[in-house]
Amino acid sequence: MTKQPLFSAMTTDFDADIKNFKEILNELELKTHTKNGYKFSPDAKMAAGWWFFEIYLEQEFVRKIIESGLTSKRKRRDNILKYIEEQLKKRKSKARIRFYDNYPLMRRYWSWLMK
Repeated sequence: MTKQPLFSAMTTDFDADIKNFKEILNELELKTHTKNGYKFSPDAKMAAGWWFFEIYLEQEFVRKIIESGLTSKRKRRDNILKYIEEQLKKRKSKARIRFYDNYPLMRRYWSWLMK
């Protein structure tokens, strides 16, 4: 199966936050008995001190997360995002994450910087 971009992420501490994202997604893989359910975009870009990258997930992995009970039945997609955000906060990460499809053309560089 192919992985589709589901999230866009940004961070000022790329190495630490990639580790945080990997820990969170690995925990989800363990809970859902999934292997290789995610990957990061190979072309992370830096602009104005922020690293921008995408997180790709297998459709089957997302389905298993939804069915696992880790998220409520309502607004499942939003709850996956909230779960990851909560896990980042527990790790004291300053990384931010949004849905991949919620951005204009230049999303990787300007969406958060212009706020």
